[in-house]
Amino acid sequence: MKINILEPIGWCSGVAHAVQTLQKIITKHKKQKIYLVGWLVHNQFIMDSVQKQGVVVLDDLNKTRLELLTKIKDPQIVIVLSTHGTPQDALDYTNTHFKQFYDLTCTNLLNNFNMIRRLIKQGYRIIYYGTNGHPETQTVMSFSPYIQLIESPADAQKIKWDATKKYALVNQSTFSELLVEQVKDVLLKNNSNLHYVNTTCKAMRIRYEYIHKLKDADLLIIIGDQRSNNVKQLVDFAKHYQINTKLITSVADVEPSIFQNINNLVIASGTSIHPECTQAIIKKIKTIAK
Repeated sequence: MKINILEPIGWCSGVAHAVQTLQKIITKHKKQKIYLVGWLVHNQFIMDSVQKQGVVVLDDLNKTRLELLTKIKDPQIVIVLSTHGTPQDALDYTNTHFKQFYDLTCTNLLNNFNMIRRLIKQGYRIIYYGTNGHPETQTVMSFSPYIQLIESPADAQKIKWDATKKYALVNQSTFSELLVEQVKDVLLKNNSNLHYVNTTCKAMRIRYEYIHKLKDADLLIIIGDQRSNNVKQLVDFAKHYQINTKLITSVADVEPSIFQNINNLVIASGTSIHPECTQAIIKKIKTIAK
């Protein structure tokens, strides 16, 4: 079985920086209680490692970040905010109620958030193409009551336009240009003056480009966590192009039966998978291929 590994493989520089920074925080504050608000990144392997070191993870999909923070009564503890961004009300609360906190929002996302704020100041109404409930989306939606969230081309058809306003389309950082173009085409039919800013991160664009160019692959394996939006987007993107695709989340998922009648195997990964996990999975696959 021929194996082709798409580079880059494993986590992106932003995730690596966040994990390494959190490790420094744990070392620095080893005698204090550390609370991580939300998953640092959407990867179980990384989160298990964090919790084993005593970090308390505040994560409840039925509660807002602000609700999670207001339950903490000790202002002396250390707060860490996740890479995906933090809604403005929760960020303001953190600033005023805790003496020690670290905001590990990805630099790429911070740039996107600042750009969206600038567009709002310039008078644009934002149409945000994202996943409802995702912390990145929740953060963007907290910037203004005039941001409209859409999750599909069908949603784009339902946009309520104000002829006196100008509009800008912005997308979640993990979305492919293929998906965004579909939504943009629908919106442009109703508003030819729509301003579009591509905010898909570079690490994801590279992966999409490689997958789009794939030829003669009998099977594409994508390594990543089921909760990760970037992984879900990669899987859906590959299946859109009718590529036989399978998600592998851990070494335990690697079974010989997966590779029966597979001559040309391609391996890719999401951007939030730890290198140790990635390499363990690849090693097992190569052992089976021998």
